[in-house]
Amino acid sequence: MVWRLGRLGRSLKYLIEVITRLNERGVGCRSLTEQIDTTSGAS
Repeated sequence: MVWRLGRLGRSLKYLIEVITRLNERGVGCRSLTEQIDTTSGAS
């Protein structure tokens, strides 16, 4: 869980890579500010 996606990655490309790697390991990502949640399969 992160407050804002900007805290997880500085560029969109890097952010997508990080979230993809986390998902491959079975780890979801949830942003409180942007209303994004990959833990349930819905964003």
